[in-house]
Amino acid sequence: MDNKNMNIPDLIRKYEQMRYMNKKFYFTADEFEIIANHYIKDLNNPQALSAIDLAMSIHPHSPELMMAKAKVLIATEKYDEAYNYLLTIAQDETSVDLLLLKFECLIKLNRTEEANAYLTYILGGELNEKDHYIFINKLAFLYNNEEGFETAIMLLEKAREID
Repeated sequence: MDNKNMNIPDLIRKYEQMRYMNKKFYFTADEFEIIANHYIKDLNNPQALSAIDLAMSIHPHSPELMMAKAKVLIATEKYDEAYNYLLTIAQDETSVDLLLLKFECLIKLNRTEEANAYLTYILGGELNEKDHYIFINKLAFLYNNEEGFETAIMLLEKAREID
């Protein structure tokens, strides 16, 4: 998705015009993802979920839209539902965004044993060096935000070894 060449306010305006005038406009999966992320950032989760539901009816097999739906579920604190939904996304285990969403759910659900076992598996897995660094760095901040300071420190030390 190339956000740099898209005029996001115009895209949002076009989407809202479609909704309010009850017209049909075509949006790509990437455009719907931008629209949903806009509403998530504005903390307008009902609008985000509405956009994603419409998007999924047009682009039902888009992993990006499925992850956007999981983000909305997480934003509305439906962590268990979000985690179960994330397990249905057909993407490999090297998608850093997917892994981070799964970990966010596990951490919020206080499923630390499962999160730690999964972390051990991922750290010994197949992420390339760049993705490995991004993953452990962002995950460290997730753990830090949830006061998992020991794990956060360990992850940041591993990130420092890489960079």
